[in-house]
Amino acid sequence: MPSAVEQLLHDAAYVDAFLAQIGHFRSQQQSSQIYVDPTTEFFHYVKQLEEASRAFVVALDAGRVDATHVGLARATLQDIKNYWRLLHAFIKPAADAHVLQVPAPLIEFATSQIRRIPGFANANVVLLLTPELMYFQDPHTDLKLTAAELAHVIPQAGFSVQLGFIELPFSQGSNLFTNLVLYHELGHFVFEELCSAPQPGCDPGQIEGEIRMALNAHWSGYAALSADEKAFFVGILRSWSQEIFCDLFALHLIGPAFTFAFIEVFSLLGLQDTALQTQFTESHPSDALRFAEHLAMLTDTGWWDHIQTLDSWHRVILEECAGKSGSSSLHIDGQPYPDPGLVDAFKDVLPTLRDMVRHISAETTTSAENFARLRPEVESALLWGVVPPVHPSGQPGAGIDPDPVSIINAAFCFYLTRLPELLRNLNLSAERTPEVQARSFWAARLQTWTLKAVEDHQIMSKRESRV
Repeated sequence: MPSAVEQLLHDAAYVDAFLAQIGHFRSQQQSSQIYVDPTTEFFHYVKQLEEASRAFVVALDAGRVDATHVGLARATLQDIKNYWRLLHAFIKPAADAHVLQVPAPLIEFATSQIRRIPGFANANVVLLLTPELMYFQDPHTDLKLTAAELAHVIPQAGFSVQLGFIELPFSQGSNLFTNLVLYHELGHFVFEELCSAPQPGCDPGQIEGEIRMALNAHWSGYAALSADEKAFFVGILRSWSQEIFCDLFALHLIGPAFTFAFIEVFSLLGLQDTALQTQFTESHPSDALRFAEHLAMLTDTGWWDHIQTLDSWHRVILEECAGKSGSSSLHIDGQPYPDPGLVDAFKDVLPTLRDMVRHISAETTTSAENFARLRPEVESALLWGVVPPVHPSGQPGAGIDPDPVSIINAAFCFYLTRLPELLRNLNLSAERTPEVQARSFWAARLQTWTLKAVEDHQIMSKRESRV
């Protein structure tokens, strides 16, 4: 029977080969593709950890490990395996998300916005391409805790930045408009970070207390529930709270374009069924309530004044769905569930969520008035297939800031209302391409022009910051 040392060496050799394969894959990808900065930094971290892990594993030879130290060495080796098992799930999807597959300028701009939030100056968000037709923020707290444990033995395992991971559907990777939904996922990243490091005026723990008080106020039988039952229902309202926080956070950072993108994606997923609009589940509040919060936030921030007459079904859907927020039905585990007062209790928590978002995003909010002043200039450029300018206008009304948020929202409004004019201006009506295909093609070009404007703004901002 092999000795304990022999078995340890066998395992160590297998782990070394495993890490070598990861290193080879990472090196191949980095030599053949270009990545946005957060992904590049993530791969740098993976490289350092891979080299340090292999150095530890290779040092486990028979001359250094005797029978009395096998247990400690095996425990450390298991820690290495456990952490790399978690990290493994992120490497390939991150490698797939190179600049030809993601809207890189949007990602860089969104990252710069997150870094302006107090306490998030070192934040990095890595994009992952997924086969699922859904956007998702991968919870990272367990990964960080496991990394911190391993860092006691391998210091390179520790994170030096706030690192988050967001999944994008591979089919939507290079789009601009639909990928604005990722701002909701950025909200999940910020919320998760705040749970471990709350800030004055933005403490998720405060929501927990308000949920319990609201349930006591609106559910006469809540106090008689068992501890597990109370935790279950508190968890439901906690999930609803986080979803509303993330919606409002996205609206503060990117404006009504988030709502338009939200509608586009949910329509693609077939979730705009009117029968589902007032349905609350254990994980999400109803679309009706979400849209009512969108509308209230857009009104409060001044955006609604400038888009309430938009000749688009997206605006109609927003208003109609928000108008149903007074109705609700509760479903748990896919089945109708008599609401004992959860929805009314949740409405008591909404003011706190709104205040939290206003507080945390105060340094990142764009003026709706700036969008209104810039919109004619952006639409005029797009109408003739020209990239919107990113320098201050010298025309009457000088002082307009061609910021990316205003440009993106103006371009989205143009996409929703004036795409047929673009086709006519470019004399595309004479072509024999079916109109649906023409619209699809030029909508993609429109997004490319808009992304170029965002990229130009980022370049100018970096140049000005060095002057």
